[in-house]
Amino acid sequence: MLASTYSQRQRALIPIRINQTQVKGLLDTGSGENFISLNVARRLDLKTFSCDNQIAMADKNKTIQITKAWKGDIHLNNHTYENIRLLILDGACSDIILGTPFLELHKKVSFDYGGPHPGMEICALTAMKIEPPRLFTNIDPMCRPIATRSR
Repeated sequence: MLASTYSQRQRALIPIRINQTQVKGLLDTGSGENFISLNVARRLDLKTFSCDNQIAMADKNKTIQITKAWKGDIHLNNHTYENIRLLILDGACSDIILGTPFLELHKKVSFDYGGPHPGMEICALTAMKIEPPRLFTNIDPMCRPIATRSR
């Protein structure tokens, strides 16, 4: 299920190398997994392994069962990322889709769109560190449970 037009997606593609072959990659902040298209995995003759993942698509009523994955090195922006797991996705909108498992390897990821407004930084993905609420706050902490026989 696509949420963009072809021309919008083309502007968002970045070059990625796998096994000395350049492919097109898409950084997807809404994807909970990393993917490689079935066609590219076959073309590069990647050694895949079995997996069992159910993936929810943008349409909440649509899920896809993923049964194959590949793990290996990818090269992006003059950096080598080792042992990146990519699920094999038939019909992917890009050769590679790098989702949050990849993006979370970085402290920060910036996208320059060249728009007229100043930059926007969103930091809504921080872990909350709060104490869990105490149950039964109306009961004295010194109160202890007792056991009785049932009738």
